[in-house]
Amino acid sequence: MRPIGFVAAGLLLMAGPAWAQSSASTDAGWPCDVEPKAKLELSDYWKQPVASEAWRSNAEVASLVSDVAPRRVAQDEAVARLSALATRPAAFRGLVAAGLVETIDAERHSIIVGIKRFNARQALLATRIESSYAQLEAPKGAPVEASKAALEEQAEWDTRIFEDRQKMLPVICRQPAVLEARLGALISALKSTPKP
Repeated sequence: MRPIGFVAAGLLLMAGPAWAQSSASTDAGWPCDVEPKAKLELSDYWKQPVASEAWRSNAEVASLVSDVAPRRVAQDEAVARLSALATRPAAFRGLVAAGLVETIDAERHSIIVGIKRFNARQALLATRIESSYAQLEAPKGAPVEASKAALEEQAEWDTRIFEDRQKMLPVICRQPAVLEARLGALISALKSTPKP
């Protein structure tokens, strides 16, 4: 069994400031170093005026967006397809840009919500672990040996789960930025000029 006295403090450090602010809350905040923007704006990517909702009613644009926006499509392949649009009117490419921003931002939003849920589950688990170790350390009303062994086993198991999940956090935290980088590359391809 690991030293009980250091476990709660260690979990607090691992879970970070969001957990410290609200350990028992179901909305434990943002666990990553940098909190992403709530929403990506078309104007940050495409400076020419675009009727941003109109891309859905253009069958060609909607089909193209659904073909290149998903992450399962290799970025090089998506960039090549969009670069091939260099001779198309700016208005058409603007509609494609609007579709890309909306579609990729929707996926990004889902990931952000998922990260917050992940952090809330970690906060609740950390609270449960802390409570278990507090019970084991309690001088009065200590559990009988069988109950104590079961409590120790559960606390150890919960701690292992917590730590394994926490190791995934750096990769999870990068995902919104990965999508933003993909979007930037796709929009850059749309802005490319025809080669002479």
